[in-house]
Order: sequence, then C-alpha cells, then structure tokens
Amino acid sequence: KDLLQYAYVYGFDENPASCEPQVRKLFGAVKKNFPTLRTAAVLNWNPMPVDLPVDVWIIQYQEADAEQVKAWVAAGKQQWWYHCIEPHSLEYMNTFVERPGMQNRLLFWLAALSQSTLGAPSGWLYYAVNLWRPGPGVTPHVLGWAPAGAPFTNFDPSSYIWPQYPDIFLNGDGYFTYPCPGGAPCPTVRLSNIRDGLEDWDLFNQVPQDKLPDLISQLVTSPTDWIDSPQLLQKIRAQAAALVPPSSAALV
Repeated sequence: KDLLQYAYVYGFDENPASCEPQVRKLFGAVKKNFPTLRTAAVLNWNPMPVDLPVDVWIIQYQEADAEQVKAWVAAGKQQWWYHCIEPHSLEYMNTFVERPGMQNRLLFWLAALSQSTLGAPSGWLYYAVNLWRPGPGVTPHVLGWAPAGAPFTNFDPSSYIWPQYPDIFLNGDGYFTYPCPGGAPCPTVRLSNIRDGLEDWDLFNQVPQDKLPDLISQLVTSPTDWIDSPQLLQKIRAQAAALVPPSSAALV
C-alpha cells in the first residue's frame, strides 16, 4: 500500500554538468508522464539548477554547499548525501577498514547537524554493501580463520573495484559484509558502527532542532573536523535522549 511514495527513478550517476540537457529530457519525460514518481540523481554540480526535474539531488557529502542546499530545500526538494571511494584523503571521514571506527558513525552525526540547520540531507546513499573484488591472482573464497582458532582471518580486505586498474584498491571499499561459510554474509564492525550512526540520526530527529547544533558540534562540525572520543559521544547521546519530548521517549 502506498509504495509509490518510496519509489524513484535513478539515473545519471556522477555525470558532469554537460549532461544537463539529457537530464532535463529524460527526467522531464518521467515527470510529465508520472508526476508523482520521484527522480533521483548523483550530481556533484556547482551551481545546481533548482528547476532541474530532479526530486532527490544526491551529492558527495563534503561537496555540499549551504546556500545551494537551502535553495534546493526551499523549492520543496530533497537532498541526500553519499560517499564511496571518495573522499579518500585522510583528512575526510570515510568507512575504509583502516579508518577509526568513529568515522563510520560520525558521518551520520554530520548529516543530522546539517539537516537541523539547512533542512538536508534527509537520506544517505552508498553504492554497494557486498562488492568485494579481490586483487590480481587472488581466488575468491569464503572467510576462514588462519590458523584455526587464531584471532586472524585469511581474508584479503583489499577491493579492486576497477579490475582494469590493478594498482587502484582500497580496503573495505564497496562492502560492509564478508563472504562467510555456508553462503551467509557476516557483518563487519564497520556495519555495526553505521547502524549505530543511523540510530543516532533517528534520535536526533526527535530532539528539538534548535537544540541540536550545540550538542552535535561538540563532537563533529565538518567533514574534516571531528573528535575521536567514544566517551564524549555517549555523553552527548544521553543529553540528546534527555531532550526528547515525552510523547516520543518510548521510541528512544
């Protein structure tokens, strides 16, 4: 029932601004024939035409511009954020294996901070959760312990997402699960941290939004400015829970 509200037509993944005529032609036809069907596209454009027939503008999170976000939201549209192999620079938060686990979680704190002040993002896109592409000479296999009983695995975390470029890989890019015996996926610690971050975002949505910036900014203020302190995280989360109205407290 009412599934149309969750549906969207997705296209133009990271296409350049030179593709604007094609976006207008295709998505314009979608909106003309199916006015209530949403359109969504990953477009890292600056500036972004507000009249583009795109309902959900998805942008790499560190590229979000406050003024453009406000204009987009004021037009009654949604903006989502995303990350992938980019931004790969160490100064930015990402979900690679080597990154501090706090980064997995604080991406969504940053999203909640922006949503409370700018009205977006209202969603987050990630391109794959089980796309492990082993490197040259590595035969795909299920995860096992090496040696048996030791706290180590024989799983090579490097993922070569572009097989044609054997010198480009990142550990953990494109997957948050491991291939485990029996064909079942095993969750990573990173996936658990992401789940916690999404639950935090849900909590923050129940807090009076004018109170939220002062809370979240104690821990994270930008894609490159954050504090690796689990103790402070738990303190702020408890403060946020205390601000939830009684009518919503049962959901916390």
